[in-house]
Amino acid sequence: MFNGNKRAASSQHLALAETIIGRGTKIVNGEMSGESSVRIDGDFSGLIDIEGDLILGEHGSIEGDIRARSAMIAGYTKSRLVDCNESLHIVSAGVVHGDITVGSLVVDEGAVFTGNCEMKTDLPMQRSVYGIESDERYELPEYIN
Repeated sequence: MFNGNKRAASSQHLALAETIIGRGTKIVNGEMSGESSVRIDGDFSGLIDIEGDLILGEHGSIEGDIRARSAMIAGYTKSRLVDCNESLHIVSAGVVHGDITVGSLVVDEGAVFTGNCEMKTDLPMQRSVYGIESDERYELPEYIN
């Protein structure tokens, strides 16, 4: 499903799924929660709130809100919010419709993402930048936030 060294290397942090919802399986108005990682190759409608990682296979679909440590999306997702504390990786076959809140985001060429993205960060906003050709630091005007 995930071919190529680039994809494999960027997704090594995803744990092996302990729970699998197979192709052809449909869960409607469900609510999934737990500590383990989950792989979905079927259709899931409802809330997913897991402490582990989420893998959505190419033939899988999710309609509902998602909260997970990290997620790799290769199928179709329609959600009000996808919230990943660490990372969200939308591979080339993946589609995400909805707002996301993530620690880091990777969108492969060919993937579809429509919505807003908010990055989780502990870093304070910097009010100045370094010059490209020198080490001089320039203060940003107040209207640039």
